[in-house]
Amino acid sequence: MSRNQIQLNFDEANRQADVIGSALEKLKRADALHEGLKDEIPSGWRGDNASLFMHIFDQLGAFFRSITSKIMNVENWIRESARRIYEAEMEALRIAEERAYREQQAREAEAARQAEEARHSQEQAAQAVRDFINRHRR
Repeated sequence: MSRNQIQLNFDEANRQADVIGSALEKLKRADALHEGLKDEIPSGWRGDNASLFMHIFDQLGAFFRSITSKIMNVENWIRESARRIYEAEMEALRIAEERAYREQQAREAEAARQAEEARHSQEQAAQAVRDFINRHRR
């Protein structure tokens, strides 16, 4: 995977976490509105139904807080997972690039060795020809 693709995947995961974060903010505002109403309702309403309603109303508040907490955990999990995956993929890419560099260096060293060996063989062949010519001139 390329460095750009890794970055794009990381950015996309964070965008998704941002969407969840936006929904979370709306839920927090709804919870705050709910809490604000909690103080106003009992002032004008008395009786069994009022206490039952307030009990259900309190349960709704607890539900808001529970869901908010769970959504926040999901958002944090997405961000943390994206960060860990990003770091792991970048490290894997670094290792792959380093390995490719070492392999390229080894290929170049082998090519240089073979070129030197070929040059040496040519020199030996040229010397053998010179020696042959010199022996037959006499």
